Amino acid sequence: MKILHIANFGFNKQGAHFYCTDRKISAGLIENGHFVYDFSFRDMARMGTIFKTKKLGAGWANKEILKIIENLEPDLVLIGHSDLMSPLVLKEIKQRYPQTKIAFWYVDWLCDKKKSQFIFNFSPYVDALFCTTGGELLQQFKTITNKVAYIPNMVNRTIESLKQFNCTDFKNDFVFFGTFD
Repeated sequence: MKILHIANFGFNKQGAHFYCTDRKISAGLIENGHFVYDFSFRDMARMGTIFKTKKLGAGWANKEILKIIENLEPDLVLIGHSDLMSPLVLKEIKQRYPQTKIAFWYVDWLCDKKKSQFIFNFSPYVDALFCTTGGELLQQFKTITNKVAYIPNMVNRTIESLKQFNCTDFKNDFVFFGTFD
């Protein structure tokens, strides 16, 4: 497949976020024989204005997506954590390229309505939504035209090289990672 992957690859982080989910997804898709065109929405939005602010440049970045769609004609548009992306862009993709599938992934907890409002706005235009939160919090995004599914946090063997499951002697018995919510 030809895939346009719109996420926040953090090009402006100079490699500090090499382990992020967006890179793991793209790497896995490429390893499985697909062509992936990465579009770092936040970085492109910053480039779209002389003030280098993502909010002011979001309109420009949205227009760039439509240009890429026209040139690439992808089989799949895969979106992750692009909260500044306009749902109208997705609507236009659906209208102009009805054969193109749109999927969305999200790896944060869905309990914060304000934080996840953009997902509600995307829901009518996506064919599938994958999230690391399951149950009722995920089902709220289900529409008659999309599918929603739980996904675990991803790993990629080219990034995660520690094999902690082989350890038999641990310094700590229990470590909790999460939020106070």
